[in-house]
Amino acid sequence: MQLSRNWIRQYVSLPEVTPKELALALTMATVEVEAIIDQAKELEGVVVGRVLDVVKHPQADRLWVCRVDIKREILQIICGGSNLSKGMLVAVATVGSRVHWHGKGESIALEKAKIRGVESNGMIAAANELGLQRLFPLASEHEILDMTGYKVRVGEPLAGALGFDDAIFVIDNKSMTHRPDLWGQYGLAREIAALYDKRLKPLKIPPLPKPIGETLPLEVVVSDPSLCPRYAVVVVDSLAPEPSPFWLRKELETLGLKSVNSVVDVTNYVMASIGQPLHAFDYDRVEGAKIVVAKAGKKVRFRALNVETYGVSEETLLVNDEKRPIALAGIIGGADSSINADTRRIVIEAANFNAASVRRTTMALGLRTDASSRFEKQLDPELVPQALAMAVDLLLRLHPSARVASNALDVVTSQSRQTTLEVNHDFLVRRLGFAIDPKIVIGLLKRLAFGVSHKRGHYTIIVPTFRSRDISIPEDIVEEVARLHRYDSIEPHMPVVSVPAPSKDARPRIERALKGLLTQGMGYDELYNYSFSDAYWSERLGLDDRSAVRVANALASEQQALRTTLLPGLLRRAADNLRWRDRLSLFEMGRVFLPDSGEYGVGGSIEKFLPRQPQLVAGLIVRQGASGEDARLFLQAKGHVEKIFSHFGIDLTFEDTDAHRFSEPACVARIHKSQAGSFGLMKKDVVSNVMPQVSIAWWEFDFAMLLKYADQSRRYVPLPKYPFIERDISMIVDAKVQWAMIERALQGVSPILKRIRLFDVFASDRIGKDKKSIAFRLEFARDDRTLEAKEVEDSIAKLSAVLEKAFHAVIR
Repeated sequence: MQLSRNWIRQYVSLPEVTPKELALALTMATVEVEAIIDQAKELEGVVVGRVLDVVKHPQADRLWVCRVDIKREILQIICGGSNLSKGMLVAVATVGSRVHWHGKGESIALEKAKIRGVESNGMIAAANELGLQRLFPLASEHEILDMTGYKVRVGEPLAGALGFDDAIFVIDNKSMTHRPDLWGQYGLAREIAALYDKRLKPLKIPPLPKPIGETLPLEVVVSDPSLCPRYAVVVVDSLAPEPSPFWLRKELETLGLKSVNSVVDVTNYVMASIGQPLHAFDYDRVEGAKIVVAKAGKKVRFRALNVETYGVSEETLLVNDEKRPIALAGIIGGADSSINADTRRIVIEAANFNAASVRRTTMALGLRTDASSRFEKQLDPELVPQALAMAVDLLLRLHPSARVASNALDVVTSQSRQTTLEVNHDFLVRRLGFAIDPKIVIGLLKRLAFGVSHKRGHYTIIVPTFRSRDISIPEDIVEEVARLHRYDSIEPHMPVVSVPAPSKDARPRIERALKGLLTQGMGYDELYNYSFSDAYWSERLGLDDRSAVRVANALASEQQALRTTLLPGLLRRAADNLRWRDRLSLFEMGRVFLPDSGEYGVGGSIEKFLPRQPQLVAGLIVRQGASGEDARLFLQAKGHVEKIFSHFGIDLTFEDTDAHRFSEPACVARIHKSQAGSFGLMKKDVVSNVMPQVSIAWWEFDFAMLLKYADQSRRYVPLPKYPFIERDISMIVDAKVQWAMIERALQGVSPILKRIRLFDVFASDRIGKDKKSIAFRLEFARDDRTLEAKEVEDSIAKLSAVLEKAFHAVIR
């Protein structure tokens, strides 16, 4: 959408503001101005000149040496125009101005030049060289722009002479999609008048003339009132379409509209002026002199003015004559009833169409026009008679021999309803956030053409019909007052709010710490999977999806159940990523869905509950081609689980389990005899079909258990003042003895024992059948002094005695 400052000045006496200031005022209060086009700048340095002499160039048959008077001086210019003559008024582009060379490409700056040995100071320009070819459509490409017939003066800047001294504001259409009243120059002028508190001049539209002489028959039928609230037509006779006068072409060009002929240009001018689209039919091509506005009823083909043929559905609203459709209602006219050079009688249509109907058709056909862009916003039906009268008045002025040849038919199927709102002043102040005098409120609303009465702190507001689309609730009135009062005039105040103590929810903090530990401390990559169960990997793991929570509207056959564990999704992503990497550490944190009842009621019910949805954390350690490393991967998974819980101050105990048929071995991790999670090593036959020669260790635990037992106290532990003494012990024990059992047995034996770390487990026939070697490191220290060697030796002796007694260990 484009706004012309000169056009606006016809209706409002603008204050002394620059285009930039006006653009800012509009942007802050009404619509977003994206750019400002300075028309005069495009023609800077181009003036009106008079050709004094035309002499043939001595070195070129097709060039002329001209002397041109531009008032302040006489210039010698070389020119090749075919229509050049002495005394002609021409457009002279002086040195330094910019032109399009031969009307093509980007503009270039003119310089003094010698052409075939003769000096030339500027250019006598053609219309296309100044970018004015659309304004002067009859000018030949090789002809000089002849200004002789125009009211111009020698030496006058061309921009001022032609009225091209306008400022054009380019407005973002999306910022006014809710304001159909702004889709014309008059609507924007009304808004600007309100912004600056200026008087808006009323539109001077003469009433529609009565028919003169013999009247022509015309009938209108609107079969679906909900889709066409108002439809008006009138016939104009004895006119022949011709090129529009210069002023009309210029006004359309200013807004980026192309001039076609006097009839089409009038309809576009009215639309640009007040925002109401019009259409003109050739009366003699409207079969039966009858117009029927109705749905198509069946699939039909329609040939439009743009020479494209469209297939329209049964629900499409059409404008028909007795035999065929002649227009897509609110979008585009038909080629079979269009205005052409032989047209002498026309039907002018002004209508109001349902916005949703127009929108559906434009979307279905991929066809959007200037008319549809306005009808989609739901225009004010009161514009219909205004637009029709305005168009007829212009046509009669452009064609003095024309006459109105029918009675105007105005079919009103739905009356415009005026909205009345009741707004309390206290409500207004609370929403605005500042005090405002009721007199100011009344003045602001009246500037916007609202009817307002005020009594005892209560406003009764009558909304004008052109604002009924966007003003419907009291909050809309608050917005109108605020924007017209100007947002930037509202004095800023810090809000007075109470700041409650933050809830002591440890979940986010522990979740962040956990993810940081996994990604930064252990080298895992985090995954996000859908909550569906992966059918293939669930089957490979031996999970029974038939008992899982089912999806009523599954998008794919493999996504018919919700997951009960995170492992299938992790395995799927591991298989995908092994194409690029042979070592992966992946984890996911997410909810699973168990068929037993959870804590959340369905629709607030206390009898029916959603499935239980615990939040699990699971990980995979994947190594391709890592033959012989299975035991190490298993211990790594155990170590990671242990480290995670240890990081939050939780001690775990472990025991073997056969609950996981897909894993050998597998262990359960417990906290105070409650199961927290499990880990193990995937059986080869589970993954070999998709991931051959791959070893996978896995772990999974319930985040709720971590959250429940995490030590959330923050304690400062000073660095040790005295050094540690380290000793290693290696021993042979029965293969069934677990490290956790050894670790528990050693705890509390010696007060100077600070830490126990396992670093090797080895099994071989050389050390005995069903035996294994375990090596671990002991760290000793005191808090009050440096240890003596004898103290450490005594402690090791006690520890060894415990091991020998409890596990029949052989110390090596």
